[in-house]
Amino acid sequence: MKKNIMIALGVLLVLAAVCIGIRFLPFGESDEEGEATSKISVFSAEQDSIVGIDIHMGTDYYELEKKDGTWFFKGEDGVHVIQPKADGIAYDLSNLYAEREIEKNAKDLKMYGLDPAVSTVVVHLSDGGMHTFYVGNRVQNQNQYYFKTDMDSKVYAIGSGKGMVMTYTKNDLISTSMQEIYKGDIDEITLSRSDGYTLKLKQNLDSEAEVWTMLEPYEWATDETKVQSKVLNFVVGLTALQYVTDKTDAEMGLDNPRVTVSILKTDGSTHHFYIGNLEDSGAYVRVDGVKNAAIVDSEINKLVSVGAFDIISKNLQTADYYDLKQLSSQGVLAFDLLYDKDNPRLNNQRMDKQDAIRLYSAFCNLMVDAEAPSTKTGEKVLDATFTYAKAKEYNFKVYVYDNRNYTVTHDGKQFFLVRKDNFEAWMSSVDKYLK
Repeated sequence: MKKNIMIALGVLLVLAAVCIGIRFLPFGESDEEGEATSKISVFSAEQDSIVGIDIHMGTDYYELEKKDGTWFFKGEDGVHVIQPKADGIAYDLSNLYAEREIEKNAKDLKMYGLDPAVSTVVVHLSDGGMHTFYVGNRVQNQNQYYFKTDMDSKVYAIGSGKGMVMTYTKNDLISTSMQEIYKGDIDEITLSRSDGYTLKLKQNLDSEAEVWTMLEPYEWATDETKVQSKVLNFVVGLTALQYVTDKTDAEMGLDNPRVTVSILKTDGSTHHFYIGNLEDSGAYVRVDGVKNAAIVDSEINKLVSVGAFDIISKNLQTADYYDLKQLSSQGVLAFDLLYDKDNPRLNNQRMDKQDAIRLYSAFCNLMVDAEAPSTKTGEKVLDATFTYAKAKEYNFKVYVYDNRNYTVTHDGKQFFLVRKDNFEAWMSSVDKYLK
């Protein structure tokens, strides 16, 4: 019994010793940090003090510069840098250490791939200082690269992670986002085609909802979902599949682009991009201020083919119950609706409020079916005028076009067709509130 007690006490003492050992290990020291203490520090700086990085690999050369916390390609406005990758390079360069020293006074750098170097990296510091690092060949059978600095004649071996960030090509760092434009910053969008067709849209920035009005080829309300899917998705989210460096503008159809897209921003600045030929993999697009054109998903071809009728609201008038003062109609539907919330009147006779709303709603449901191929008008069959408290007066007229269609004009300017059977069905829906 005594022997068993002694064994138990021995076990407890061993466990206590282990616990004490664990308790007094440096808190938070990871394996990586432990390993780093045995490595050789070759350069150290505050990450924020690195304001420029130049990388030269064979024919691939580019310069990064940092302004107000954001990385840019120097001298190339419009080509956007993938920020996390650029920050990653700066982070790795700010704490640069080697796995081991290979040769103290290297005479033959060619054997390491350091003359010329596979990659030459120049780091610019905020105090004006500058240092150059050289990455050579991969160390045989190891995840390391030969490495040298301009601060001594030693050749080191660095880990593959550090070596790889110093061998990023320019394409590795180019963001596929071709322009930073947000819907809320857009005042107007104009699509100008090579055939002379112009489509212009303006955003109502005073509205809490997203509201776009067409200004050209005619002034008209738009269907917001159509504007989003057929225009805004491509203007705001312009994304490159790849940048093109081996073709001329003539070969890409950008010397005479099919569409020029002009974006007027609320700050008064204007941005342009151009759509060229359509290829199997997409369409060629060039953005002003960007050195290289890009191939963009062929869906952008919708901007080439979109027409005014594709994105307008097909209703001749959108109901506004709060602002309406009067609706007067002459012709096949003749009535006068004075809309007062407390005392609506139809042909000077008091009308139930809900019936007044239903009459107005039904009247606003007249929809156009197509753009009229001509301004042809026959006998006038309807003349309707809407009067609002705040908005301007609105008028549309309906004329006979042929035996299957009517012509509809908005303030005598825009000409649309309404199929005869649709017009007659609409009249029946309105007429039941007049009886």
